Amino acid sequence: MIAETAAAVAPVAPVEAPAPEAKKADSGGKYWRQMDFCNPDKLNEYSFLVVGAGSVGSWATLALTKMGAQHVSVWDKDIISEHNASVQIYSAREVGERKVKALVDWVGKLTDVGVVGRLQHLDKDSTPVLDPNTILVMAVDSMEARRYLWELAKACPEIKLVIDPRMGGEAMRMYAVNPRDPQHEAFYEENLDYVGETLPCTGQAIIYTSMFAASFVSSIVSSFVNGAPFRNEIMFHTRSFKIIQGEAA
Repeated sequence: MIAETAAAVAPVAPVEAPAPEAKKADSGGKYWRQMDFCNPDKLNEYSFLVVGAGSVGSWATLALTKMGAQHVSVWDKDIISEHNASVQIYSAREVGERKVKALVDWVGKLTDVGVVGRLQHLDKDSTPVLDPNTILVMAVDSMEARRYLWELAKACPEIKLVIDPRMGGEAMRMYAVNPRDPQHEAFYEENLDYVGETLPCTGQAIIYTSMFAASFVSSIVSSFVNGAPFRNEIMFHTRSFKIIQGEAA
């Protein structure tokens, strides 16, 4: 039976290597499989400010750098706790280390990208130096932090896009808005204080929700840098696969 099933499957055509000119145009062909979706040259017209190196921030940083982002900074001063290892990029061997330091090491090993790590929280006591085209990823876990970062985004013309992923248990909600657009601003501020349901300590996070959130972040970034439309709001449940999308009026 196994032999018959195998024989019935059509052979898979071999994947051809990129032509030499494609390799040259794509810095050695490293990103040639994704060129139709996200050209690294367009991606690197932007810098990425990831605030938080936890469940979403760690995987989002890896996803962005795997896509080819070269200008990424991550701000966080927390340490890795034992319960972090199951939902974040870190291993149990790194418990007690600073998240940012471990994340910089992991990304360097997996992508050869030199992420800039800041061993501090981005708050009123910090003064970030922003590049002209910055995308802000709010990978934080409090509404107070989100409110501060939103006010920063509105005050800084360098920030062109704000992505605010929120997750709890198996549910994820994400906002993607241009802080220079009045309709986006009004839409986001209407939803800024949404916190969702209260979850038990043993039902707050799981790896597949974290990784879905990181995937949604990188997909929004890909759409934005390529000038494609994107949704301002996405709600997704990772077990039922129910998805709801919304946009600013």
